[in-house]
Amino acid sequence: MTNGSTWSLMDLTQPSIIPRTSSSSPSMISPTTMEEGWTGTLTPSAIVQVALMSIILAIALLGNICLILIIITDVRLRTVHNKMVINLAACGLFTVVANGPFIISTLAKEKWIYGDVWCQFNGFTTSVYGLAVVLTLAMISINRYQIIGPVTPRRTPWITEKRIIFAITACIRPPIPVRLILISHDFVT
Repeated sequence: MTNGSTWSLMDLTQPSIIPRTSSSSPSMISPTTMEEGWTGTLTPSAIVQVALMSIILAIALLGNICLILIIITDVRLRTVHNKMVINLAACGLFTVVANGPFIISTLAKEKWIYGDVWCQFNGFTTSVYGLAVVLTLAMISINRYQIIGPVTPRRTPWITEKRIIFAITACIRPPIPVRLILISHDFVT
């Protein structure tokens, strides 16, 4: 510490402040631990990236919160269709809150510092929220299509039971060539 109660970035990088034990694993670095060798200065490209990502995340946070509040507070907007829009906004909000700080710090340091476990969790949450957005958009499109007119065999002869089963099966598991590649590289057991 410099003044007894004030911390600076350089204080955190001092070896006396951060004791490192021999049992510490480099893949399990704590988010508060500063890695050795980092001077605390940002490159010009990192500054631009962090500034733009911060603006994007702030707009996403504010926009999604406002959208959810508007739909929840107005009784006329509480429809089935708008519940799906709330689901889209909630997925965006969760993505910003859960992954945003890690994105910004990774852009600033220009490398991932949170370890393998947190990397896997961050990738998992990003994938889950992205999948939820895609599935919600699919539900909205089906809902909108049904509002235009009912799905009847006369109007949609291309929709058959076999095609629906094929589409669902194709979504559930990856195609065989991709699965064989993943198995050959020990990604899937």
